[in-house]
Amino acid sequence: MVTFFKQKEKETDKVNQKEKSNKTNQYEKTTKENKTNQEEKANKENQVKKTKVIKEDSEKVKNIKFHILAIVAVILFSAAICPVSLQNDTFYTIRIGEHILNTKTVDMVDPFSWHENLPYTYPHWAYDVFIYLIFSLGGFKAIFASTVVLSCILGVLVYITNCKISKNKLISFMVTLGAMYLMRYYIAARAQLVTFILLELTILFIEKFLEKKKVSYAIGLILISIAIANLHCAVWPFFFVLFLPYVAEYLLFTVIDSNFIYKARQKYYDLKIKLYMKKKWRNNESEETIISKYDNNCNRKIEYTSNLVFAIATIYIKINTWRIWNVRFACNNINFLTSNNNTSYGRVDVQVFD
Repeated sequence: MVTFFKQKEKETDKVNQKEKSNKTNQYEKTTKENKTNQEEKANKENQVKKTKVIKEDSEKVKNIKFHILAIVAVILFSAAICPVSLQNDTFYTIRIGEHILNTKTVDMVDPFSWHENLPYTYPHWAYDVFIYLIFSLGGFKAIFASTVVLSCILGVLVYITNCKISKNKLISFMVTLGAMYLMRYYIAARAQLVTFILLELTILFIEKFLEKKKVSYAIGLILISIAIANLHCAVWPFFFVLFLPYVAEYLLFTVIDSNFIYKARQKYYDLKIKLYMKKKWRNNESEETIISKYDNNCNRKIEYTSNLVFAIATIYIKINTWRIWNVRFACNNINFLTSNNNTSYGRVDVQVFD
């Protein structure tokens, strides 16, 4: 009997060991499968990330290529519209710059007038000196080359500001070409060309300052104002005109965000409630009864108005139905008259009775 029980225990131990081994094998298989599944998911996620990065890189590369081609086209177009001839003011600016460099002062006197000591304000003395220095280096060809360079800088700045404002590359490119074509008569070796560049920079710096809130752009705006005052002081007031749309936009949004009309109506109704409460408190009524009576009065007013609107609508519908039945009666009479074979009726008059 003892041996029999020992054999059974051995058999049960073997069965238990087999079950344990099977469970461990199943657990190892499930862990391996989970690991493989996790690895597959990780590989898929990495592939998706790689494809996204490749797509983003491709879009960025496309944008960069478009911007490069657009800037090159704008530069060529801006150089092509520059006139070869010089204006009369160019010769005047050369002589003024030479006079300032020889005297080393801005004497506020016209040196080329028939009258002696005629008061004169130099509106663009810095540009005059700049043009004279270019003329002394290479003559009129150097002045033409400088106008071409300034025109190209203006075209590129117009394109950059358009891209900043519109966020559409093609529209920005077309608007830039159109703007430069319209400005072709104003591109010359004069101070206005430099002021166009500075005013375009002003718009760009304002947009950048509103977006990034950096102090460097505000300092740049101050430096642009100083440069315009010395390069072309007659245009300096227009520097502040460029700020007016932004100021107007700020004021408009502050008024909208303040909810002025809603707050005024709220205060009006609060005053009405207070006055109503004061009247009812004199009659020694509780606050709950006063509020309930006020609500009941408001509800009655709403019911009265709704009933009035409903009555007006029903009267209008009845009047229109009466007119429609009159029109139908008249049409039936016409059909009856026209259906007869008697040709003696020359004309049938239709009358709608209101």
